[in-house]
Amino acid sequence: GGGVGRFAMSAVVELPAGIDRAGVVAVLGAVVDRHEVLRARLVADGLVVGGRGSVDVAGLLSVAAAGADVQEELDRAAGLLDPSAGVMVRFVWFADAGRLLVVVHHLVVDGVSWRILLPDLAQAWAGVRSGGVAELEAPVTSVRRWSHALVEDAVRPERVAELAWWSSVVEGPDPLLGSRALDPARDTQATV
Repeated sequence: GGGVGRFAMSAVVELPAGIDRAGVVAVLGAVVDRHEVLRARLVADGLVVGGRGSVDVAGLLSVAAAGADVQEELDRAAGLLDPSAGVMVRFVWFADAGRLLVVVHHLVVDGVSWRILLPDLAQAWAGVRSGGVAELEAPVTSVRRWSHALVEDAVRPERVAELAWWSSVVEGPDPLLGSRALDPARDTQATV
C-alpha cells in the first residue's frame, strides 16, 4: 500500500485478464461485505456499521478513461472519501491497463490491513472465475468485539502498570534514522 496523505492509503492491484465490470463489482462487493469497517459511517461518538449488502459498491467504482493519469485519479478518488457519509473506500478501474486502484480512508485501514484486503480480493475473484459466487467468510472477530476487547484490556492492572513505560517511549524527539538529520533538499525519492 502506498500513501495518499494523512487521511487515506491506496494500493494498485492487477486484475485478471477478461474480468468485466460485473465481475469487478461482485469481487468488490464480497470484500466490502466481509469487512464491516468498509461499511462504516463516522458519527459523533464513533462508527456505525451498515449491514452486509448496505453499500452500493457499483457507485464507489469509477472507470478511468484510457491513458488517464493515475495521480489525478488517485487525488480525485481520495477527495471523494467522506467518512460522515459512509464513504470509506473508492475504487478506480483502469480497464485499458487491467489495474484497479483501491483508496481507503485511514480511519479504517493501516499497513497491516492490506495483507488481509488484497488476498481477499484474489479469493473473491477465484470464486467468480470458477463460476461460483464472490463470497467470503465472515471474519472470526468482529470490529465491535475487537474494539470492546481493547477497552477491557486497557484497564487491566497489567496494562495500567505499563503506562509509565509507554509514556516514556513517546517523550522527546524522534531518534535519527541515519547518521544525520533528514535534509529535504537532499533526501528525496530520487536519492533513495
